[in-house]
Amino acid sequence: VGRMLLRQSFLEDKFNSVCVEDGMKMTPLTDEYISEEARSTALELKSNTAKLMRAFTDQEKQLKLKSFEHKSSEFAAFSESFGRLERLMEIRVTTPMEEVNSIRENLRHLQTKTQNLTELRDTKKDAYLKYMEECSKSKDIRKAQIDHLKQQIGQEKNNRSDVVVDFVQKGLQEEEMLKANHTSTVEALEKQIRTMETELKKVLKSNSDEEAVLRKEFKKASNEFENNVKQYDYDVSTQTIENKKTTAELDDTIADLSHIKEDYASRQEEKRKRDEIAALMKRKS
Repeated sequence: VGRMLLRQSFLEDKFNSVCVEDGMKMTPLTDEYISEEARSTALELKSNTAKLMRAFTDQEKQLKLKSFEHKSSEFAAFSESFGRLERLMEIRVTTPMEEVNSIRENLRHLQTKTQNLTELRDTKKDAYLKYMEECSKSKDIRKAQIDHLKQQIGQEKNNRSDVVVDFVQKGLQEEEMLKANHTSTVEALEKQIRTMETELKKVLKSNSDEEAVLRKEFKKASNEFENNVKQYDYDVSTQTIENKKTTAELDDTIADLSHIKEDYASRQEEKRKRDEIAALMKRKS
């Protein structure tokens, strides 16, 4: 009996893990998707439970079993497991066919999804392995390139040192040449400056003499201009007086001419009247 109880405990634990996948309902034995392990576990549990039931039909064993009531934790666990088994069997018996079909459909959907995910995992795994292989190759290539670049950098450093030395020497030579050219250029410019200073002094003296002559000529021209202005003012004044006198004479002449015109007009009028009278007298005679 003890071995059967231990066997019962083992089978119940296994039953909960392989036969009750959703944690609530047992997978039916007639389900086409049930595994062979789950089927055999359920059948073994059923057989072992029947054996225990037959073993405990003996009154003496029942009394011994009652003596362990509320005293043995193992037996309490067994009783609890037995109660769970009864509830599972009741649920299995009372489960409607529609719900069973729904569970089967969900199971098929989960299996299909699991298969797709497995294929996707395999594809991703292959891609990952391929990527790792390419990365390994790229790493080797990069390492070779880095080594080559390091070698080139070393060569460039050596070449740069040689080039720097050459340029320093060339720079010193060019500096000496520039200093010599600068010295000769400065001497030539100083000589040219002295020559130009001498010429400048001559030009300043010549300009000073010319300025003195021009000042004298300017003073003479200024005096002549003042005299001419005075003579012009005198001539203008004289001409103004004569102009006024001539204007007065012209006014008198115009007045006399006006009187003559009036006298002439009156004489013409008298002559016309005399002619009319003479003509009138002639017609009467």
